[in-house]
Amino acid sequence: MEGKCEVFVKELKMVSFLSAPMVAVSVLQYSLPFVTLMMVGHLDELSLSGVSVAFSFTIVTGCSLICGMAGALETLCGQAYGAEQYKKLRIYTYAAIISLTPLGSSAAALASASSYLLDVLMLGEYMKYSSACEKTRAVFSKDVFFSMREFFRFAVPSAGMVCLTIINLQYCIPYGFVATASTWVSNELGAGNAQAAKMTVKVIMVLVVAEMVIVAMILFFCHRVLGYAFRSKKEFVDRTADMAPLLCLSIIMHGLQAVLLGVARGSGWQDIGAYVNLGAYYLVGVPIRHGKTGQNFLTRPNLKNI
Repeated sequence: MEGKCEVFVKELKMVSFLSAPMVAVSVLQYSLPFVTLMMVGHLDELSLSGVSVAFSFTIVTGCSLICGMAGALETLCGQAYGAEQYKKLRIYTYAAIISLTPLGSSAAALASASSYLLDVLMLGEYMKYSSACEKTRAVFSKDVFFSMREFFRFAVPSAGMVCLTIINLQYCIPYGFVATASTWVSNELGAGNAQAAKMTVKVIMVLVVAEMVIVAMILFFCHRVLGYAFRSKKEFVDRTADMAPLLCLSIIMHGLQAVLLGVARGSGWQDIGAYVNLGAYYLVGVPIRHGKTGQNFLTRPNLKNI
């Protein structure tokens, strides 16, 4: 028993160390649209609605698809690294790249686009000059084109899995743990250490549940004032407060789902994840939602029903 506890504690420290940077990155990346919505919301209702729709459309049509296809790299690169086949990391990375003021509220789109572009440029410079990427630094070769088929074999179901789920504030923090789960699980499976991969999943589950409970409690105790971050209108704040208890439950469920999706990507089960999300959201969730709120939305299209 003591041996298992020691292994668990050791794994907990390692996973926490690996997850912390990814959690910070996820929170900062989500802060771009989040802060933009907060600022635009205090201009007028039309600007808030327009920017919200624009961000949602961008995520669904662009970000989810690209991030989903990038999930293939979590399987291929992670297992290749675990098996110490560093050359394959370069090939798969290039295969993925080839496949893919007085302005008012308009300044929000420009600011977000510039921030995302700066993020890409800085990450590229880090990969180019950092000693941590020395073994896996991408060098272009003709082998890239021969690996496209293998890449898309995981990229297509991975894109479907991500596009069929929801990416929002309660998802961005556990996404840091998801990145650790998919990376570490794929590394261990590539090295042939199935037991170590199982222990990693257990540790990350414990961390995510603890984090999600804390976030849900904070939201519950602050639900009466949270709406003021976006609008000063009392009706908006009251409706936000009414939906807070349901959001608290949703946060916990999404945290568990996030970890399982990370394990699926690390194990190469993207197709199974896509089918599960399709069934959960569109065969179960949508009919229930339509039955509960559809009639109210048609007869009384107010903020709460939306």
